[in-house]
Amino acid sequence: MPLLSILHKRPKPHKGLEQRIRSLTGLRIRQTELYELAFIHPLVHGQKTLSFHSTNQRLEFLGDSVLDLVVAEFLFRKFPFKQEGFLTEMRSKVVNGEFLDQLGRKLGLDEILCETSLRLYEGQGDARTPQHLLKQLKSKGSVADAFEAFVGALYLDRGLNDTRKWLENRILEPQIDWEEMAKSGSNPKSRLLEWAQKHRAKYRMECQEIESGKGPTKSILYKITLWVNGKEVAHAESPNKRKAEQAAAALFFEQRDQNDIV
Repeated sequence: MPLLSILHKRPKPHKGLEQRIRSLTGLRIRQTELYELAFIHPLVHGQKTLSFHSTNQRLEFLGDSVLDLVVAEFLFRKFPFKQEGFLTEMRSKVVNGEFLDQLGRKLGLDEILCETSLRLYEGQGDARTPQHLLKQLKSKGSVADAFEAFVGALYLDRGLNDTRKWLENRILEPQIDWEEMAKSGSNPKSRLLEWAQKHRAKYRMECQEIESGKGPTKSILYKITLWVNGKEVAHAESPNKRKAEQAAAALFFEQRDQNDIV
């Protein structure tokens, strides 16, 4: 069933959402339903088989690709004399989950995510706020995912040109100190490679694909297990394989002192 047909069958979005999105983008909003969908966490509908139609997961997938393209093009023009390795590293610093979480909170997307998801939460007759959902809504991963889903919604609603202009004029130019970013540390996966070379350590990442649902409703979750010197040191899961790898590497550095790895 087409996405727009599904959205049109949903209750109308909250009245204040359109105004908030207009203030955020400076653009006329055509399909408010898309933006509401961008802020519906997967846990809102529990474990329903068709819940992916009513959450932000598909928009997150689309927004991730749009963001990659726009950031790559922006860097290509901004740094005309830099080589591929530099451009790749800079793009990784922008599109990684931690940085997108920071951007999302600056824009107030975390507040919209909480308000929208809690308003639409389908509880089991329990009027109390679900603590497990609150915890997930406040996590870095959820806010970063909402940022990407928002980009996906903007792309579907306004097209690539308006999405590019918004990202460049509202995010990439005013929100990022490129000189400082160029000096900052590399992304977790690159740091892991550098650390392994420096300490003559061997590491590998195992990827397990976990399927849920059947037919057109099937979705895949990537589970990454990181091994260093033959010891399992971290694992992470995400619908995006690259994000799972970065998360596993980041977790390794957070727990490095406890892992007792030379």
